Amino acid sequence: MYNNFFGFKKTPFDIVPNPDLLFLSQRHKVALDHLEFGLMSGAGFILLTGEIGTGKTTLIRNLIRRFISRDTEIALVFQTNVSSDQLLNMLLTEFELTTKPVDKATALDLLNNFFLEAYGRGHKVLIIVDEAQNLGLEALEELRMLTNLQSDDRMLLQVMLVGQPELKQKLLDPTLAQFAQRIAVNYHLTALGPQETSQYITYRLQKVGGSPDIFSPEAVALVHQASAGVPRAINLLCGGALLYAYADERLQVTEEDVAQVVEAKNGLGISAKCLKGLRRNTPAPVDTAPIRPARPALQVVYATPSPPALSVPSVPPAQAVPVPVPAPTPAAAAYRPAPIGGAVPGPIASSPAAEGAQGVEAPADPGVQGAPLPDPAPRMDSRPAAPGPRGLPLQPSSIVQNAQRISAKAQVSLRQEHHRQIHGEDTGRPGPGDALRGGFMNTVAWMSSEVMARLRHYLVRR
Repeated sequence: MYNNFFGFKKTPFDIVPNPDLLFLSQRHKVALDHLEFGLMSGAGFILLTGEIGTGKTTLIRNLIRRFISRDTEIALVFQTNVSSDQLLNMLLTEFELTTKPVDKATALDLLNNFFLEAYGRGHKVLIIVDEAQNLGLEALEELRMLTNLQSDDRMLLQVMLVGQPELKQKLLDPTLAQFAQRIAVNYHLTALGPQETSQYITYRLQKVGGSPDIFSPEAVALVHQASAGVPRAINLLCGGALLYAYADERLQVTEEDVAQVVEAKNGLGISAKCLKGLRRNTPAPVDTAPIRPARPALQVVYATPSPPALSVPSVPPAQAVPVPVPAPTPAAAAYRPAPIGGAVPGPIASSPAAEGAQGVEAPADPGVQGAPLPDPAPRMDSRPAAPGPRGLPLQPSSIVQNAQRISAKAQVSLRQEHHRQIHGEDTGRPGPGDALRGGFMNTVAWMSSEVMARLRHYLVRR
């Protein structure tokens, strides 16, 4: 995952026993020398013990690749929790003698014949048993019995036992005294020291093309304390620390990265006792408890006095104001309203009032009292008022007043007509009241046409 980020050709801290990445510390060199001497001297039994993860299997694989020639027949056994009969059948399979299980007598006969044939060809026969501490006393004794086949000058079979310190304790059993006496070479592999741990990390980084300074000195020191110098534990810690640095996109592995790995693997092959007294700035652990639905929040309602109601004085309804009826003028008497949809009529030619309408005001009819109509409303702007139809000014602020004047005219005409009907007067000339004889709807239509004509004229001008 992080190889491209750090520039690695392959993973530097893999826990697979890779002989290409074997770091030969002083201890491993001595162990390798013992194994080479035992093979070259033709010792019957060679014993290699060491703590878990110290590199025993990697050392054996390197030995097979580098120092064992093609004239050596090898059987490599890793599954050791077996009985003596099962062990013999496994050896037959490794030497490619048979793939079917056979009884003990047949297995011993096949193996003895194979050892003699190899000796006749000038080949050596080597059995390597890894994790040998799991073998029972009977299986160990069966291995000893196989080495009894000897020539005059050398052993026809060599056995290399590789295991944990429990194997050495098992060989101290009195029943295995003869077995222990045949062990010609033995070595116990121990863990790395602080300086060797630093060299081990640097060696592995350089082997895969990485920078040797990726781990800070504080990180290397904590790796050694947490791993106790065991190479497999070093690989676990360094691989995890690289992952933490990669997650943070940092090219430098710090002490904090190693501490997080130690804390995460506490009890899984690595102890966290080394973290005591170490100042750390790690984030708080994430709570993994199941999420419970939150309770609804309590709503606190504060009682506030309501504002006092505003007292609004009552306004008496508007009362109708009587409109004074002015005396009709000769121009008003000679005016004939325009019918709906028709042209605007002019004064009647035969009317006496029309002949003297200009500048001459006719006397008011008797019995009709009223004041003259008020003047148009004052102008609200400074522009000159353009006269609309019937000569009335059009202003935005006086449209309503003009409509009121039209309504007042209609009321005056109605009253004059009513006065003439009551007194039986007939002047013989038409007037505004003639338009009212058609009914009330004609009067309303006439008033509406007047208002709309003035509004259209006003809008066109605007």
